[in-house]
Amino acid sequence: MSTPRQQESGPESVWGDSIHLNVLVVCEDATCGAQARTVIARMLPLLPVAAEAHTTIMEFPAFALQVAVGQNRQPDIVIVAAHGRTALPEPVKQWLESWAAGAHGLTCAITAVVDRQHQNHPVAIELVSYLKALAHRTRVDWLEPARPAFEDTAYYTRQLNNQATTVSSTLTEIIRTPHPRTWA
Repeated sequence: MSTPRQQESGPESVWGDSIHLNVLVVCEDATCGAQARTVIARMLPLLPVAAEAHTTIMEFPAFALQVAVGQNRQPDIVIVAAHGRTALPEPVKQWLESWAAGAHGLTCAITAVVDRQHQNHPVAIELVSYLKALAHRTRVDWLEPARPAFEDTAYYTRQLNNQATTVSSTLTEIIRTPHPRTWA
């Protein structure tokens, strides 16, 4: 079994027969870590070969301490998991920059897992944008964040109800306005 980092690039030689992935989850709290673990479990069967993941989950404060003392394994995949309401701590950003810069020419990837209810929060959008730009700038593979499964009818029902409420209130305001608005 090999790791992607050790393989030569090429269509047939990248993965070999089976792989062992070192996955680092840097998360805001245990809830975010559990969400990331679910993403990993769903991701592994989709790979073109059999895969095992050695997953290390570290919350932001503990991760910052590990970085400070220099104890960190070089991951193949980094998952940043957060609620999406608070900014990424500076020590985490610094480590991500260093890791991505050092990953040049290696098969590595990064992604984000953000709470669904906060995915449109400005901080969540900024987090995903930052990680995507980091991946692009350093040529690390970007794994598009998972979208909710179509089976998650409760999620889609809430989204549609929110959209209907917003559209309805806007249309009601337009109908009740006796004259056209002026855009001065």
